[in-house]
Amino acid sequence: MHWTHLKGKVTHSLFLCIMLIAAGTFLSGCTSTKYKAYSGTSGHNALKKGDFETALVQYQEALRICEKDNCKRGVVVNLINMGCAYGGLGEVSEELDNFKKGLDLAYEINYEEQILYAVLNIAITSADIGDFKTAAEYLEKLDIEKLPKKIRRSFLRIRGAICINQGKYEEGLKYEIESLKMCDSKTNMDNFHKVSAMKNIAGAFLKKGDYRKACQYANDSLTLLN
Repeated sequence: MHWTHLKGKVTHSLFLCIMLIAAGTFLSGCTSTKYKAYSGTSGHNALKKGDFETALVQYQEALRICEKDNCKRGVVVNLINMGCAYGGLGEVSEELDNFKKGLDLAYEINYEEQILYAVLNIAITSADIGDFKTAAEYLEKLDIEKLPKKIRRSFLRIRGAICINQGKYEEGLKYEIESLKMCDSKTNMDNFHKVSAMKNIAGAFLKKGDYRKACQYANDSLTLLN
């Protein structure tokens, strides 16, 4: 049983949260023209449609404008969103590089909201490519009690994946199943989270030798993908 990196979906699962935070922080008081220029609105629309190349171009342009106007919060958000677009294109190295650049600047200017998203995006992407050591290091920077519900479930899913990789199958299953229960809608974002959690649960049962449950969760995840 084998799954490959699901191109473009890992960081995209956090994108909508980033966009909503951006509107309420560094863009408050902006004119509609400045809002579109700084936030890369066209990039948001392209990303949601799966047009990652267009999204990347739009975010790069928004980044250029923010740098020109010395809008550092805008720089942070666009670096993180560029990471999402690179993830959609399957360019993991560029994806992580942009998340880390955004995180460094977010720390520098004490932009707490985006520190959260950058840290969790790095953890998610690292776990997805099998770098569980890095994923664990970044998760340690977060306080789960302070996370919004949709971010908390991603935290639990990655924590579960780390435990499963360490051979702590029961603990890992507990985290994965808890995260799965937090998906209460049928949106694309929720469905992807379900698929990812089911993949991890199936993998844990496979390693435990419970092939019936492994097949059950694997088949359920494939049904959601179709």
